[in-house]
Amino acid sequence: MGRLLTAMLLALVIAMPCLGEENTASRLYFHKSGFSISALEADDPGSTYTVLAMFLPVSDKFAPNVNIIIQPYQKTLAEYANLTRSQFKAGRFTIIQESFSEDSVAWEYAGKMGELALHWYARAVRKGGLVYLVTATAAETQWPALSGKLKECVDSFRVGGMK
Repeated sequence: MGRLLTAMLLALVIAMPCLGEENTASRLYFHKSGFSISALEADDPGSTYTVLAMFLPVSDKFAPNVNIIIQPYQKTLAEYANLTRSQFKAGRFTIIQESFSEDSVAWEYAGKMGELALHWYARAVRKGGLVYLVTATAAETQWPALSGKLKECVDSFRVGGMK
């Protein structure tokens, strides 16, 4: 009985450092704001949905933001770009810049939504039958001051995430 108790105590002492740990692999860290939070993730991204939306403080009646949407999409990235251009045209948005890379396409565009003159920067990354659409939005008046920060955030996105 003494050996069993010793073995159980030894196992508990070895396991104790692990008891307080949590899986940090799927946590979002907001160092400047002073917090972290576990990611809320779908088990099967079989439909289009917004995964994440981040906002800066409101100014000029608008909260600049970056959001990530996952969309099932089986066609090519070029076909996705063509579809997106047609949506820009239908929405009367002006494409300021478009650029392609091996696995993504990025747009900077502007237009009105209701009474608001807005400016966007978006990047679509296609992988494994999904398109990850990462979009920054700001009021046109905010864009000069915030575009660098917003574009940097969008361009930091990685599929697989850990680079």
